[in-house]
Amino acid sequence: MGIMAYKNTPNMVCMHMKSEMTHVSRNRGIDVVRVLMTLLVIFHHAAIGYGGSGGWFWREQPNASSSLLVMFNAINQSYFMGVFFLLAGYYTPKSYVRKGTAKFLMDRLLRLGLPLLTFFFILYPFTVAIAQAGQGRPLIKLWWDLIIAGKFGPGPLWFAIALLIFAMCYAIWQTCRRRAGWSAVSVDARFGVDRLGPWPALVHRTTGHAGR
Repeated sequence: MGIMAYKNTPNMVCMHMKSEMTHVSRNRGIDVVRVLMTLLVIFHHAAIGYGGSGGWFWREQPNASSSLLVMFNAINQSYFMGVFFLLAGYYTPKSYVRKGTAKFLMDRLLRLGLPLLTFFFILYPFTVAIAQAGQGRPLIKLWWDLIIAGKFGPGPLWFAIALLIFAMCYAIWQTCRRRAGWSAVSVDARFGVDRLGPWPALVHRTTGHAGR
């Protein structure tokens, strides 16, 4: 009976997740975290231009360095992108269960791939052109010359590339599990919330109350 109950657990979890997603509203607390982290990303890259650590399209002085801004950037880099990956991973299982493999991947391609392609081929050379426009060359001509020269790149949207790769890997993993007889479930159902310590319970209480 224990084995049968264990095998039926993934199906029950999937049904529970689908029923919850029909009436749970957006989580205001997590939305606030997203906004704050996005502002921090803007401040982080702005600091690079005035002496912070890291690479960016423009610097006020090529070799300028500010101890305060270097410390600011170093602290940011220790956690802020990890928070974005954590939030993306937190919602991935529910999104996958709700949409299915094909729709899940199509949604990720539209939401991540389309902005990535736009920036890679259009906005990246345009941003470089803006940074170099102070040399006296017309902005539009410089932009076009960079496009002709093939000066393309992901820039800060490397994050979108990473998310696309993770989404594809997750879809492949869940497809293999489903063919092997396992349902697509969250980490909690597979390993048990109690094995992850107090953090899942804390997140559940926070998101549960904030989303109602």
